Amino acid sequence: MLKDNVRHIPISEFKANCLEIMRAVEQRKLPRVIVTRRGKPVAELSAMPSATSGLHGCLKGRAKGPPGFDLTKPILDVPWDPPRV
Repeated sequence: MLKDNVRHIPISEFKANCLEIMRAVEQRKLPRVIVTRRGKPVAELSAMPSATSGLHGCLKGRAKGPPGFDLTKPILDVPWDPPRV
């Protein structure tokens, strides 16, 4: 049964088709699967979040510097020697 983009599967069907169901979830063909026993939910299966989700790299390509500005070029002519405290 497919309800609200969630498929409810009896535990006997899940046991018989486990690998196929997991492959469909992994490939995002099924967003979520609820495994039921006698009509009551006992487990939920969903794909792991992709590695690109989160904050790392979310602003890639959005920062721009002035034309001709080289971010790899040293700013100071002499090496900086921080004061010792």
